[in-house]
Amino acid sequence: MIGAFAARAFGAPLPPTLEIDFTPASSQENLGRLASALRELSARHARERGIEIVGND
Repeated sequence: MIGAFAARAFGAPLPPTLEIDFTPASSQENLGRLASALRELSARHARERGIEIVGND
């Protein structure tokens, strides 16, 4: 995990966040496991839910 969610997990006094940023290991095996887990969670990109993403170019 990276970003504000990770900082809050370590006690940083930041406002709550609605997203979790992470950098997965890029092996095919790991990416397959990640894709499977995200499907199981019905995860969707924030833009698909109508949430504006600020700072992503």
